[in-house]
Amino acid sequence: MIRTATALACLLACIGPPVQADTFPSRPITIAIPFQPGATSDVFTRLYTEIVGPALGQRFVLEFKPGAGGAIAAMAVKQARPDGHTLFLGNISSQSTLPWTAPSLPYDPVKDFAPITLLWSFPSFLTVHESVPAKSVAELVALARQSTKGLNYGSQGVAATGHIIAAMFQNAIGAPLVHIPYKGGGPAIVALASGEVDLVFTPYATIAEHVRSGKVRVLAAATRERWSGLPDVPTMAESGYPGVEIDTWFGLFAPAGTPQPVIDTLHAGFAKAAQDPVLVKRLTDQAVEVKTTTPTELAALAASDSARLGKVIDANNIKTE
Repeated sequence: MIRTATALACLLACIGPPVQADTFPSRPITIAIPFQPGATSDVFTRLYTEIVGPALGQRFVLEFKPGAGGAIAAMAVKQARPDGHTLFLGNISSQSTLPWTAPSLPYDPVKDFAPITLLWSFPSFLTVHESVPAKSVAELVALARQSTKGLNYGSQGVAATGHIIAAMFQNAIGAPLVHIPYKGGGPAIVALASGEVDLVFTPYATIAEHVRSGKVRVLAAATRERWSGLPDVPTMAESGYPGVEIDTWFGLFAPAGTPQPVIDTLHAGFAKAAQDPVLVKRLTDQAVEVKTTTPTELAALAASDSARLGKVIDANNIKTE
């Protein structure tokens, strides 16, 4: 009994007392980012932390852990002490689609994380190379149905958002499309601009210069509402294909078990930063929408996208390599 009590006392001493809101944060806060330095996720996260850090009285440290579709960064946070000092920049892939495309995923996006808030999101646009003789979605669909070899589309990689939404589009039109995956969005856009592929579903910021040069044409927005930056571009629903839509979102998560007062403190800090006019303009200029949600709303968004997109992933047998 004495040994048991002693062991318990040692364990509690190692764990330490629970973190309280009035003592948080007590040291720098680390955010694990599942992408390379210099990516837009890096830039946008820094804009937030430059505002939240001084407000909380602590600096933020960004740790870049790319690979495995976000699983490496997610695992680092899952295994961290749940005290709010280690956070994860999760997204639609890591929290909603990866569990379907990678069945052996070493974490549970629901059980292993505590959502804090949505940070930003952006829609995908159906874009075609200038040589494709289609000025609308209807014309593109007719072209796809008439093609003997099938139109080809580029994506940011197997199981990437661009792959999943193109598969959704293919199911909706009932015509074969040939998938050509690339290692990232950059190479996919280069392929589109050069005419190597016929079409790509991609965020507008990645193809804006090619649209201005006339090499790429935008046919529709794969989102529920028209984007204010391209008010004349119809949505996929307006083009006759409701449901062919994906908003790529990014949000902040803590390890499961993080005390609610700490979650509340972090939520308040990032929600306030989302109102900063400089931050809003910087993201809006990149066709990105600043968003804030409650933790419950973020959890519901991840669950909804998982259920909806999981059906598409299963129906098209989309698996990570």
